[in-house]
Amino acid sequence: MRGRDGSTPVRSHGSGRACYDERRPEKCEACRAAQRAYALSTREHKKAYRAANLKHINATARAYRESHREQRRAYSATQRDKANARAKAYRLSWTEETRALRRAVNRAWRLRAIYGLADGEYDQMLASQGGGCAICGKPPVKRALHVDHEHVRGWSRMPPARRREYVRGLLCYLCNRLLARGITASVLRGAAVYLENYASRSLKAVGDDRPAA
Repeated sequence: MRGRDGSTPVRSHGSGRACYDERRPEKCEACRAAQRAYALSTREHKKAYRAANLKHINATARAYRESHREQRRAYSATQRDKANARAKAYRLSWTEETRALRRAVNRAWRLRAIYGLADGEYDQMLASQGGGCAICGKPPVKRALHVDHEHVRGWSRMPPARRREYVRGLLCYLCNRLLARGITASVLRGAAVYLENYASRSLKAVGDDRPAA
């Protein structure tokens, strides 16, 4: 439906009255609010009906499955080969560029949904670390570096934007597993002192064992 001037789009209520034009933009928001309220009431009604009639619904579904067991098996048998053939043809139609694009899209979605990293932010972090692990410095070979984050209470219930605040850096598999076991900075400093003391004792022992000139 168009406006009076023929160019402005106009939406209408169920009664046919215009609900949006340049003079009354608030009507459009009223319509959206009414639609949200209707959807919410419908969803609540469905939940209430299912809760009140759960036994009847389950019994009806069970009876239907029992009475149509053979038909469902026959249909599945006839459709299985067709579905497998379609899936195989679809996979064979993929090119290497398509597979690479799909992997990139899935990886970007995972980084955004789990860690809250925006597009390109992973690559920026990797470049800021010199292209390698933030601890040992080794660059990724076969597998991408893992996103390391602080293990805080309630991580699984946080939205991605909140999780982004606890991302610490990118680590290789071994370094990431090391920190995942609860290793703290004080423990790492103690381990460094321990290894340095052992190295100094080893060098001293080797020097003492040398024959006199």
